[in-house]
Amino acid sequence: MTEIDKIVESIADDIRPEVQSIEANKNPTTKGNYGKYLQLLGIFDDTASRNVYALALIKAGANQYGVKAALKLF
Repeated sequence: MTEIDKIVESIADDIRPEVQSIEANKNPTTKGNYGKYLQLLGIFDDTASRNVYALALIKAGANQYGVKAALKLF
């Protein structure tokens, strides 16, 4: 396991409850919850940090489409 994998896994463990809460919403306001993931990814100023957090979101169970759609908006 690489160092980046360890970082992603650690972040995923921390954010899993929030991701589960987002994904539990049966009536999302945006496809794949990209609006919620856009908010979470928007706290980062640089692309590298945003990409690492996006990987952690997906690892934590986030909708892949939603996370990728949010990333495209930056």
